Amino acid sequence: MDLNELEAVAAVHLYSSYAHAAKGTGLPVSTLSKRVSRVEDELGVRLFNRSPANAPVTLTEAGELLVPLVHKLLNTNRFMRNHVEGIRGDGASSIVVGSTTTLVDKGDGRIIADFMHERPDVELVSVVRSQNEVTRFLAEARIDCAFLVMTGAEGELTDLWETFSGGRFESLTLRASSHMFIAMSERDPLAARSEVRLSDLKRRRFIFNEWDNADSPQRRRVGFFKTLGVNQDDFDVSFENFINRSYVLDLVRLGVGILPQVFPLEQETPGVKYVRLADWSQPTSIIFVVRKYRTGALADFAQHVANFVAAREAKGASRRAEDGPADTAS
Repeated sequence: MDLNELEAVAAVHLYSSYAHAAKGTGLPVSTLSKRVSRVEDELGVRLFNRSPANAPVTLTEAGELLVPLVHKLLNTNRFMRNHVEGIRGDGASSIVVGSTTTLVDKGDGRIIADFMHERPDVELVSVVRSQNEVTRFLAEARIDCAFLVMTGAEGELTDLWETFSGGRFESLTLRASSHMFIAMSERDPLAARSEVRLSDLKRRRFIFNEWDNADSPQRRRVGFFKTLGVNQDDFDVSFENFINRSYVLDLVRLGVGILPQVFPLEQETPGVKYVRLADWSQPTSIIFVVRKYRTGALADFAQHVANFVAAREAKGASRRAEDGPADTAS
């Protein structure tokens, strides 16, 4: 068996589908299937169960044991190639970072800006795509690392990425919260409260983020209200282009609408108050995912991110010590 055949096995496992793996790798389904079959024939076992049409492809008992080894072999091969490139100087100072517009919105985009300022010798390419695309690019090794906003607590996401990547990536939590905050005008009577309930907001207009992918607004609206177990049609809902953050915050400041935010923007906005939503209990985390085996500039960037997180945590601990106990997002 050769590396192309092993890559086919890894792709089918990562996508849980021959069709999706074919689309992700740019290969015909028939080619992928033949390569997987050749590996199975050589090993003398079936790695994948024969699933009905449109059903996820699952591992056989033998596959559960052997496919993780396939990922490790491919990982070792990539590591060797990256190390050789580092020794030769080919691509050692180039990093491709994936992120979403959500990350930029939350203010964590400055991590990238600070690194570029400190290391002008490094060519840092930022790829901004949807969450699903960035995750897929990681799986395909088309990008080196990524910042993602994901539903789940820190420990759960670490386990998720270990399982998903076959041990090829590690993750670091930048920020985590189990709270939802409502950004509203300081002139709103509810802004004087420490928390509000969804029922308090029925007469107020909800503003949701509108992204560049056309079907995103509907998903965001449904997802928010579905989590709370209520019908979104009972509320006044609108979508605004959140790429222009100042415009949306101006609407909030003027009392035109309220904006749900899992993570309040770190920069204080005059005239805007964040009030905790009592009904919300879904944990959300911003995480940094990076190749576990890294060399050169990528290792430096990963350390830069870790230092940034450590500095923020130290600053937060100092602030909490000065202000006393407070119930805020971490």
